[in-house]
Amino acid sequence: MTAARLRRGKAGRGAQINDDGILPLINIVFLLLIFFLLAAHIAPPEPADITPPISAATPDAPARPAILHIAADGGVSHNGVPVQDLMATVTSIASSAPDAPVTIRADQGAPAASVLRAARALRMARVAESQLVVILGQ
Repeated sequence: MTAARLRRGKAGRGAQINDDGILPLINIVFLLLIFFLLAAHIAPPEPADITPPISAATPDAPARPAILHIAADGGVSHNGVPVQDLMATVTSIASSAPDAPVTIRADQGAPAASVLRAARALRMARVAESQLVVILGQ
C-alpha cells in the first residue's frame, strides 16, 4: 500500500481515500502566494502624519451629454424637454460646451427631413462634433 492511500476502520474494510491531487494543489497555492508577495507594490510609510488642505472651490460638475431626440412624428426634444426653436437650443448647447459632442438619436420612423434639419442646425451653430446613433436591423 502506498502512502497516498489510507484505509479507514479495520484492515480489509472501509473506503479508500485517494489524496494524490493534494500535493500539487498545495504547491500551486504556495507559488501563487509567493508570486503575489513579490508582485505587490508595498508603499513606504509616510514620514509624518499630515492633513491635506481643503479646497474652497467646488469641483466642476461633469457636463451632461447633449442629446437631441427626434421622435417618429418629427418632434425634437433636448434632455426630455420638447424643443420649440431648434436653432436657439442648438446655439445654447454649442455655447455652453463648445468642444462637447452632440448626439442625435432618431426614431426609425422619424422623417429624414427632421434629422437633416437637426444636423444642419448643429453645423450652423459650429458644433465641433456631432454623432448620429443608428441601430442596425437583424
